[in-house]
Amino acid sequence: MIATLKAKGLPAHGLLVGEPHPKKLEFLAEVKNAIEAAGLEKDITLVGHRSDLREVMAISDVVVSCSTDPEAFGRVTLEALSIGKPVTAYAHGGVAEQLDELLPDGKISVGNTKEMAKLLIEWHQNSGTPIVSHPFSSSRMLKKVSGVYTTIHQNIECNDSTKICRDA
Repeated sequence: MIATLKAKGLPAHGLLVGEPHPKKLEFLAEVKNAIEAAGLEKDITLVGHRSDLREVMAISDVVVSCSTDPEAFGRVTLEALSIGKPVTAYAHGGVAEQLDELLPDGKISVGNTKEMAKLLIEWHQNSGTPIVSHPFSSSRMLKKVSGVYTTIHQNIECNDSTKICRDA
């Protein structure tokens, strides 16, 4: 995507944030080799682990999530949207649900880097604007999870003397 954006004359620079799991060091080597093979060493920075991710996102024009594994929640995506940064991401898992609610234009078919590059080019000229106020709060999530457990508990009968439980 960075190569495509650069070819179109956009002032693009990618930041890859995060550390690989120790069992994924081969993948890190593949990423570094791919960057070098594309001649993008000056256009992509691997910044490693950062404790100031909010600040990194704040200076970014857009946040991109290319995870091919669906995330149950997608915290990084939601954090970026919450500070008003447009996010484009693969449309699966919790990230797809967040984008459905907050920035539907940011959803991209999984693996479709051409579609994502096209969207980023469009956003360079007229940035997508996420809805900053949203229902994805920790307190709402905890309330809903607690409600599920309460419902389950109410539907189970237990014999206190034997600790044997069965569906009511």
